[in-house]
Amino acid sequence: MKPAPAVSVLLQPSPGWQRVIGWAAWMAPACVVGVVLWHGLAASPALQLTSVRLMAPVALIAAGLLGVFIGRLRAQRLRRLSWDGQQWWGDLRPETATAASPLPDAALPGEVSLQIDLGGWMLLRFLPRAADGRALRRGACWVALGEAPHRPQWHALRCALCAPGTAGTAPAPSP
Repeated sequence: MKPAPAVSVLLQPSPGWQRVIGWAAWMAPACVVGVVLWHGLAASPALQLTSVRLMAPVALIAAGLLGVFIGRLRAQRLRRLSWDGQQWWGDLRPETATAASPLPDAALPGEVSLQIDLGGWMLLRFLPRAADGRALRRGACWVALGEAPHRPQWHALRCALCAPGTAGTAPAPSP
């Protein structure tokens, strides 16, 4: 069976995904603060003031950390995704990816897995690999892609993602 043809896609953030993450960045911390304060006010009247004084800073810190975490999801780190016919490459530096350079110097080899496929929308996970071939779990990038901004390369990208032997593409163990 022939491998999937080479494809290189300059990734554009999905507007719908950006709206969902933006909404979650506001709602999740607000819910944390609301639940903590509600539990503090539900305490006995003698403890209400004390529990609110103790829980309010904790709630605000937790909400801030949650907001930062969700904000990181909104910043798309993976700028370009390329399949060269043998392995996946991901460009993790946004300033280096241009339309003229299909595999910029900042491209790292890695594994791509299709997590969710809804036809016109996909959620991908790119896991960069170290020079020795082991996956760098800490550097995993999640990418939500919509068909509209990637229409010219959409079919080729889907073929490369779904073709046998393209998912993961970890090097074969040496004998």
